[in-house]
Amino acid sequence: MNLGIYTTTLADSEQLEKVSQYLNNSVDSNKWSDVSLFYNDIGFNPFQIKCGMFNSTDLWNFKGKLIVSSLECVVKASNIVNNIEIYYYYGWEKRPAVLDTLFVLNNKIKILCRNDDDASFIYRTTGQKPIAVADNYQLIEII
Repeated sequence: MNLGIYTTTLADSEQLEKVSQYLNNSVDSNKWSDVSLFYNDIGFNPFQIKCGMFNSTDLWNFKGKLIVSSLECVVKASNIVNNIEIYYYYGWEKRPAVLDTLFVLNNKIKILCRNDDDASFIYRTTGQKPIAVADNYQLIEII
């Protein structure tokens, strides 16, 4: 099974550090047959990442489970007709508008949350419980 993570930027950030740790652990554990990192904007990346890194325009060629960390990226990924199972990982961007969050529900996208506060917010605003709470991309056993 293929795993992809789609983030807005490859610039140095706490999120990229956690993503690189998760992807490296995924590769080392042989849980996934193929692991990829997709991004919209490139930037300085001080982390060694053991997978292919591709601009989001290459998502058309991806099939598998895709973890997406922003609503902007969810919308882009939702427009791709390949066999992609999208997971929105809520909690990495500033609180998006409620209507944007409801877009995720209307498209039957599975929601993961970064912490219990984020899970409570999602449940309170949407009425849907996230499938899991996973701090800092500790997702190997969840998806």
